[in-house]
Amino acid sequence: ATGLSIYLPPVVDLADPAHPSLQGELYVPGYSTYLHPMDGTHLIGIGFDADDQGSFAWFKGLQLQVFDVTDPWNPLLLFKELIGTRGSNSDATANHLAFNYFAPRDLLAIPMVICESGGDGGYYGMKMTFDGLLVYRVTVAEGFTRLGGIPHVDPAVADADGGACGRWWTSPDSGVKRSIVMDDYVFAVALDNLRASLLTDLEHPVASVDLTN
Repeated sequence: ATGLSIYLPPVVDLADPAHPSLQGELYVPGYSTYLHPMDGTHLIGIGFDADDQGSFAWFKGLQLQVFDVTDPWNPLLLFKELIGTRGSNSDATANHLAFNYFAPRDLLAIPMVICESGGDGGYYGMKMTFDGLLVYRVTVAEGFTRLGGIPHVDPAVADADGGACGRWWTSPDSGVKRSIVMDDYVFAVALDNLRASLLTDLEHPVASVDLTN
């Protein structure tokens, strides 16, 4: 699939709803599918990186970004976190309810299928290395710090045929669908189970509930 590398959605002044006015814009490779406010002047974006070919671009792996819109005429990209290669997907790219930013703890939890080994020229990475919930600490001072992930399935078993890594960004199918942050615990909610992990040891859930029965 191809598509032009695009601008951050332009800053629009809505002070007069009857006469909105275009202010600043920012050129970035790739595109955001969802923007979420961190505070009054910063946004977190999730979307896809891109390989700019001039007249078109191959979309690549996922990317998280922090934007500074303090000056609406000059929006800035402060931080970018790249995840996987082409073929990686997340329900959060198409459904904002899967995007969980918990501002009191500076925590971001997002479902993620990570695919690796994709090369140039629009090839998919067909080796799935993670399917679960990724957790980051995000600040406007330091950007993204990956704290770890709550696994949903074993990649070697769940993706034996490489099928999880060939989905379009419009049809993501990450195993985890929602998440909850509560005190020092993070809960990953999938259709078949619910898992709870400590923030200090996300990879080893302390409890799991089977939702299939």
